[in-house]
Amino acid sequence: MKAVRIRTTGGPEVLELVELPCPAPGPGEVLVRTQAIGVGMPDIMVRRGIYPWMPALPAILGIESAGVVAALGPGVGGCELGQAVYVNARDLPERSGGYAEYRVAPVLALQPLPPGVDPVRAAALGNYQVAHSLLRVAGALPEGATVAVLGAAGGVGSAVLQLARLRGLRVVGVAGGAAKCAWLQAQGAAATVDHRSEPIAQGILRATGGAGAHAIFDPVGGQTLPTLFEALAPLGTVLSYGGLGGPRDAQTVAAMMRRFGASPALRLFSMHTWDAMPEVRREIAQAVMALLAQGRIDPPIHARLPLAQARQAQELFEAHEQRGKIILEP
Repeated sequence: MKAVRIRTTGGPEVLELVELPCPAPGPGEVLVRTQAIGVGMPDIMVRRGIYPWMPALPAILGIESAGVVAALGPGVGGCELGQAVYVNARDLPERSGGYAEYRVAPVLALQPLPPGVDPVRAAALGNYQVAHSLLRVAGALPEGATVAVLGAAGGVGSAVLQLARLRGLRVVGVAGGAAKCAWLQAQGAAATVDHRSEPIAQGILRATGGAGAHAIFDPVGGQTLPTLFEALAPLGTVLSYGGLGGPRDAQTVAAMMRRFGASPALRLFSMHTWDAMPEVRREIAQAVMALLAQGRIDPPIHARLPLAQARQAQELFEAHEQRGKIILEP
């Protein structure tokens, strides 16, 4: 089978397209023929060597994929050949294996896809699991509350936008450039902030008439994080779930103290919180799967590239120009 792996960490040049023996499923496992592969930030972090849950090298990259069951291991029941499934490496012993024509997974880790679900859009469900989790831990957000989403044109950000709108929330989308902001408005954002032309906090306050947002979802961190508390409504929360802008700034607590009278909150969040709560993770996965099957969410796909162009896909991801999800296809 064809696969993309790394033998060492570094830039996109370390990605290698290789021919490997097709794996055989063992007891309790199935072999999945891959149809679509999601490209996400964990893949980039593994390639760079900075992912806290690094697989052993050499490793096939890839967290999320969709495909069909191609073979059953000994003693496997409750699963049929040809069944459409979604696989997320968060449910596997190692966070790897997706960038390949075939992958092996425990049958209990599979998420069956309802009939008619497009595997390309199913491969984006990992973003919606993150988005669903963020809204879950954001606390009580009454219908009509305003949330601000940084990186709103990306895979997770666009998923937060869709799920927040389903809950009756007003979304302020933050992105870089007029084209992305126009795209966010077409996706249903009530207002947008172009962080290339105005400070983020100032833009959120402008978009909320000075009231601020009840929650701000931040994958950036770095020096951006302390500035966000100025744009919170009273009792509002900043949810920090990434560090695209580098380590979280040491001035964060001081920035919160300057808004002490508004009782601001900061929550750090990682999907790995659910590693110790697999029942919650499965509940979230089933919830977003149902929304996809019902047509209530529609993952936007920015680009579909062949597996052989995994390097170009990651370069595109790192250019921060995508609107939605980047997909690889074997």
